[in-house]
Amino acid sequence: MKRLHIVLAVVAFVLVSVLGAWLGVSYMSSIQHQPTVEKGQEDTVEAEDNLKVYKDAVEEIRQGNYTLAVDKLSQYKDGKLKAEKEHEDEIEAAYNYASAMLYLKKGNKDAAIELVNKIPKEYNGDLSQEISALREKILRTDPNQNTVTAGKASSSNRREQSGSDMVAYVQKLELINNRCNNQLAAIRDQEERNDIAYNQGFVGIQEYYTNKAAYEVQKQQIRLDAADQEIALIQSTAFATSERKNLELANAREKRSRIVTELGKARQAQQEVHQVTEDFDRTWSSMQ
Repeated sequence: MKRLHIVLAVVAFVLVSVLGAWLGVSYMSSIQHQPTVEKGQEDTVEAEDNLKVYKDAVEEIRQGNYTLAVDKLSQYKDGKLKAEKEHEDEIEAAYNYASAMLYLKKGNKDAAIELVNKIPKEYNGDLSQEISALREKILRTDPNQNTVTAGKASSSNRREQSGSDMVAYVQKLELINNRCNNQLAAIRDQEERNDIAYNQGFVGIQEYYTNKAAYEVQKQQIRLDAADQEIALIQSTAFATSERKNLELANAREKRSRIVTELGKARQAQQEVHQVTEDFDRTWSSMQ
C-alpha cells in the first residue's frame, strides 16, 4: 500500500509537470501566432490603452467613486502606466481632485486644501468645472498668493500651525506611498519574470511556486511597513482637532489590520508550499 501511494504521488507530480510544460508551450505558441503589429501601430495602441485608464478614472470621479479613481490614477504615479505629455496635467489634476474629495469625506479639510493648491488656478481640462466648484465650496482665494486658504483670516496661531503641519503631513504621506508603490512595482517585475521563466520551461514547478509564495509574502510585508509608517506619521502630526486625528488613526489601523491578515495568509501558503516540496523530495529519495 505504501508503495502504491508513492507511485501515485510521483505520477501526479509528473502529470502536473507535463501540464505546466504544455501550458508553457501553448502560451509561447499563441504569442508566435499573434498578428504582426508595426512599431508605430504598437505605440499608438499602447498610448490609447494608457489613456483609457485615465478616461475610466474620470468617469469614476463623476460617479463619486473616488477610491476607484485614485487606484486607477496611481498607476501613472508609480510608473506602471506612462502618461502622454499632453495629458500629464489632466492626470495630475484628476488625481489631486479625487484625493482631495477622499480627504473631505474623512473630515480632513486641511489635507484637501493642500491637494487643491497643487492644481493651477488656470487649469481648464477635464473636471475643471468640478475643481472650480470645490474651490468655491470650501476655499477662498488669497489675493497675495497664487494659492488658496481655508476659512477666515482670523484663524488663531494654533490653527495656522495645524495647517502648516498638514502640508508636511500630506507631503510625507505621499513619500511613504510612493516608496511603497515603487517597492511593489519591483516585486511585480520579479513575478512577471518568474512567470515567463516557468512558461518557457527555464524553472520547474517547485521553484516556480516557491518563488511565487515568497513574492506574495514580500508584497504584504512592504504594505505592512508602509502602514506602520503612516500610523507613526499620524501620531506625530498636529491635526486641527483631536476628532480628525482619531479618525485618521482609526482608518490607518483598520488598514493595517487587513494587511496583517493577508500577510498571515501569505506566510501560511509559503509554509504549505515548503511542506509539499519537502514531502515530495522525501518520497523521491525513498524510491532511489
